[in-house]
Amino acid sequence: MGRFITAHSRIEQTDKPGYWRTLDNELYMTDNCELLLAPRFLWSDGYTFPGLVMAILGDHHYFDARCAHQHDLFCRFHQRVRVELSLAQLKMNGYLHTFEGKVVCEDIPLEYLNIEKVSKTWTDNTFYDMMISCGISKIKAMLIRFGVFFNLNWYLKTGKKSILEYNIYKEDIGLVNGL
Repeated sequence: MGRFITAHSRIEQTDKPGYWRTLDNELYMTDNCELLLAPRFLWSDGYTFPGLVMAILGDHHYFDARCAHQHDLFCRFHQRVRVELSLAQLKMNGYLHTFEGKVVCEDIPLEYLNIEKVSKTWTDNTFYDMMISCGISKIKAMLIRFGVFFNLNWYLKTGKKSILEYNIYKEDIGLVNGL
């Protein structure tokens, strides 16, 4: 099973109500040991679950927002940021370390990152895996997986920009196409 390597990012409110931006990089390792990066300054509504489902499950801030951060990145750009270094290499080069008892990921140089296209099916399946890795029950994760299946924004609004249009460590990766 996959797992988040880094601690929860610090977040701050943006000038758009209902949206926060991450202040730290978040790193996730898939079940086949690929490392995925959600770079700092990513805008997110913080919802791991769609609003309709939240009426059933409760306050969205109760759940691990790291899943939402990665999912928002995948959905917004139809791309993922894969790290080309292993955990050992990240530690050896000082990009991954412990600070005040939490695992943090420093900015990984762009030459060690690979931007790859992703499908909606891959995105939804990876989101499900992330939720399970955070301890969300399989029933709740399946409900969410079912809910994001109907995300029409994937087809109508998102995926028109590349993440490469941003300086990911210095510029807000804000809303694309008004989302």
